[in-house]
Amino acid sequence: MHELERRIFGTVDEQAGGYQSIKQEGQAAYYINATTFQIAQCCAWIEILREKMGALDYDKLETRLSALSQTLLGGYRPHFHVFLLEQREIGERMISIKKGEMVCKGYSEFLDLLSQEEAPPCFSHLRTRVTTMLDNWGPEAEKLMRIQHALVDIVEFLDPSGRWIIEERRPHKLDAKRVIDKLEKNNLIGAKEAEELRKQAREDGLMAKPRSH
Repeated sequence: MHELERRIFGTVDEQAGGYQSIKQEGQAAYYINATTFQIAQCCAWIEILREKMGALDYDKLETRLSALSQTLLGGYRPHFHVFLLEQREIGERMISIKKGEMVCKGYSEFLDLLSQEEAPPCFSHLRTRVTTMLDNWGPEAEKLMRIQHALVDIVEFLDPSGRWIIEERRPHKLDAKRVIDKLEKNNLIGAKEAEELRKQAREDGLMAKPRSH
C-alpha cells in the first residue's frame, strides 16, 4: 500500500514525469506493468487484512479499507476504475499460501500470470485502464488524489509510530489546491475543468482547511 501511495504521489506531483521519461526510452511496458502490479498487490492486501481483522481494530480498519475500495472504484470519469468485485477477484488471485500464511504473489509471479495465454481478464482489463490513466493522468488527478489520501490514512493507521517506514519516506497527502493550480498553469487542463476539479475536491474533502487566525 505504501508502494502504491508513492507511485500515485509521484505521478501527480511530478505530472507523470517518471512515466514519460521511461516511455521515451521505449520502456513504457515496464512502468505500466509495475503500476498494475502495485494496484493488484494492494487489492490482495485488502483481502488479507480483512481475513486478519480479528487481531486488529475491526471498525477503524474496515472503515479505512472500505474508503480505499470506494476510491479505487472511482467516480463518473471513464478512465481509471476497478469495480468492487473486480478488486476482490484480483485480490483473491494474487494471494498465495506459504507456510500456512496468506501472502501476496511476488512481481515475477505476477508477470508470469499476466503473460499467460489464458490470463484472467481482470488483469488485462486493469492493465488497459492503468495505461489509459498514465497517458491521461491530468483529468484523473482528483480521482488519484482521493486514492492517495485513502492510502495515507491506512498506512498511518497500520504504522502510527513509523516502525516499518523510515521518517524520510513517511507519506503525506497531496495538496489538492496546489495540484490543480499547477495543472491549470501548465495548460494540462482548461479553466473550466480546473474549476470543476476544485469543486469536486472540496466536496471530497481533499482541500486543506484554511488556518484560523
